[in-house]
Amino acid sequence: MNSPSTPMDNPSLVISLSPLARPIKWKEIESVDVYDVVFSYTSLFAVHTYTMIVLSFSFLLFTFSFWQLHLSLINSISVRP
Repeated sequence: MNSPSTPMDNPSLVISLSPLARPIKWKEIESVDVYDVVFSYTSLFAVHTYTMIVLSFSFLLFTFSFWQLHLSLINSISVRP
């Protein structure tokens, strides 16, 4: 019977960022271009920054909405003499 292959059986590193990713041989890893590394970290930082901005605005909008609801409930329950 054929057993499923493990990473130890295949001496290649697969970077699966897309379905079209191909196996990268270990010899190719030694000659990584600096531009690729800088570009990947820059794009990662950009995605992280964009995500944090969106989350911050979402949190502020939620807080503002909750505060408005809180104030409207207080005004509707106010005790009148």
